[in-house]
Amino acid sequence: MRRSASEILRNLESRIARLENTAARYNPNNLFEIEKGNGFIKFYVGGEFNHKKIFNEINGTFYRAFEKEFIYENGFPYVKTVESLIEEAYDRSGLVEELSRTRKGEKAIQVNLFNIDMFIDKVVELFEDNEMKLDHADAEHILGWSDEYEAVKATRTAVKALMDKYGEVKANKINPKNYRL
Repeated sequence: MRRSASEILRNLESRIARLENTAARYNPNNLFEIEKGNGFIKFYVGGEFNHKKIFNEINGTFYRAFEKEFIYENGFPYVKTVESLIEEAYDRSGLVEELSRTRKGEKAIQVNLFNIDMFIDKVVELFEDNEMKLDHADAEHILGWSDEYEAVKATRTAVKALMDKYGEVKANKINPKNYRL
C-alpha cells in the first residue's frame, strides 16, 4: 500500500514533535561522568551537578577513607595533632583537585594519584616542624618513616570508597557537542 506525500509529512511532523518534547526534558549540560585512567580518576560534572557540595562530598569521601587507613597502617596514635598534620599535608599535596578547564562538562574533580610522593614529603616535613608537639606520639617512628607503601595502600582504600559511592553512576550516552534537534 502506497502512502501519499501528505501522510509521510504528517508522520515526520509527529516524529519531530516527539523528539522536541524529549529534547526539552534532556539537558546535555547535566553531566556526571567518571573517567579512570593510569594514575588519575576524574569526575566530570556539569549542569545541576556543578556545585561546591559535590566537590566537598567527593573530597570528603576520599579523605575520610584515606586518613583512617593511613593512620591505622602506620600505627600512628589517634591524637588531634597527628590528624591535623595529616590533613594539612593532604590539603597541600593536591591529591584531590578541582579543574575548571575540561574537555567534558563544566568542571572536573581529579584524584591525582601521582601526588602520593608529594603527600609523603609534606607529612615528613610537617612532622619534623612539629616534633615538639609530637612527644607523646612516638615522633622517632614518624620521622624515621619514609616508605610509601602505606600511602599507596591508603590511596587504594580511598579510591575503593569513591567507587563504592559513585561508581554506579552511568555516563551520559549523548555527547553534548554532537547533540542537535
